[in-house]
Amino acid sequence: MRIRETERMLPMNEIAPDIRRLSEVVEAQAVSSIIRQWVVVFGACGLFIAFSSQLGWGAWIAAYLAAAFVVATRQHALFALIHEATHYRLYRNRARND
Repeated sequence: MRIRETERMLPMNEIAPDIRRLSEVVEAQAVSSIIRQWVVVFGACGLFIAFSSQLGWGAWIAAYLAAAFVVATRQHALFALIHEATHYRLYRNRARND
């Protein structure tokens, strides 16, 4: 017996409350996410600057690459937040998203 495509899909009345809940704009989360990303960026840079003078060349290069990797991941997270703002999903106020 073959199942039709429409029979496999979930009915909208079952998933609509979840979709509505997941698409709520929570400004406190947005502000928290932005601050968290910048704290990690400055923390990684600060730790590297604080301890880089005490490291040998091999350890210095490893520490530099680790700090660069952490900064790159946080830049990616910030660009994801920018993307949310372009769709007006970061803040309720459209002007703040711009």
